[in-house]
Amino acid sequence: MEEVFRAKLNSEGRLNIPATCRNRLGWQPGQEIFMQIGSHGLLVYTQEQTLKRIQEWMAAAVPPGVSVADGLIAQRRTEEVKEAGE
Repeated sequence: MEEVFRAKLNSEGRLNIPATCRNRLGWQPGQEIFMQIGSHGLLVYTQEQTLKRIQEWMAAAVPPGVSVADGLIAQRRTEEVKEAGE
């Protein structure tokens, strides 16, 4: 089950993320945080979290034993041959 944390904007419009929330996420002071506005509100995440989401997405999209890198290299070599013939 997802947890809900409560916070308030201060008089300058800044949001303080509760320590319990930061600790659970492993966020450190000075760490860069990204924010994205979507249909469900504000999504807040780190670069590391984004990388993990992309890796999980790729793992689900690419069948086991298939190398995306090998496929891209083969595609580029085909393009090079085609360009050389023009």
